[in-house]
Formats: sequence, structure tokens, C-alpha cells
Amino acid sequence: MFLKAGIEYKGRNQFNETILFVSACGNNSTLTEILIEGGCDLNECTRSWTALHVAAARNHDEVLRVLIKHGCDLNIRDRDGKIRRHFSIFSSLFFFP
Repeated sequence: MFLKAGIEYKGRNQFNETILFVSACGNNSTLTEILIEGGCDLNECTRSWTALHVAAARNHDEVLRVLIKHGCDLNIRDRDGKIRRHFSIFSSLFFFP
């Protein structure tokens, strides 16, 4: 709604999460795509993670595809120094049947 009205939304919620992060967290690939096309920063970090990190940690494959398609930094590290694409691969192989 903000984007269609020409309003740029750069705010954060009470947890310091961006709207793109929340979209990725909720596994909403359609909204994620709309936000990216509207100019949201793909690599913007919350307290410790980006949209890529949360999508990888939660195995949100469609959101990951959208983020990768639009050129997110696949080598971006979280605040613990981890690269979450490795976490996604590991968790899908070993934790989720």
C-alpha cells in the first residue's frame, strides 16, 4: 500500500526489524518481491540478521529464490560471523525430514 502510494517506508518495528525482514520471516515471497522492487535494501541488517539469514534459517525456499534473484549478498555474515546459507543447507539435510 505504501509503495503504490509512492511512500517510501524505512521504519523498523519494536524489535528493530525491517519490513523486508518481517516479510522474509513470514515466508511471504510475493510481498518480499514487491518490497525489493520498491527499493528495500536487500542486505539491511536487523539486530543481527538480514532477510537472507532469516529465510535460510527457516528454510523459506521461495523467499530465498526471490532474494537471490534480486542479487542479495550470499556471503554476508551475521553478527556471529556465520554465513546463513550454510545453516540452511545443514538444517535441511540433518534436522528436517
